Amino acid sequence: YHSIVFTSSNAVRFFARAHERARGRGVGVGAGTRTFCIGERTAEEALRAGYPVHLVASGRGDAVTLLAELVPMLSHSGE
Repeated sequence: YHSIVFTSSNAVRFFARAHERARGRGVGVGAGTRTFCIGERTAEEALRAGYPVHLVASGRGDAVTLLAELVPMLSHSGE
């Protein structure tokens, strides 16, 4: 994966379980994968699961806020 957007702590836990099963089939999250999270609790869960966190939505911690911060970041990086 190039980037992962987690919208909840439950999403992190679900993805982590699925990711563990998929590793045996060669599916993985590489060192260059960027992780974006809706809020602090989601980011904490992502860190516990072993995923680096590159952006946490500030303010309300919702999808609108995350997109407002994520789109300029990705546009600036040329992606």
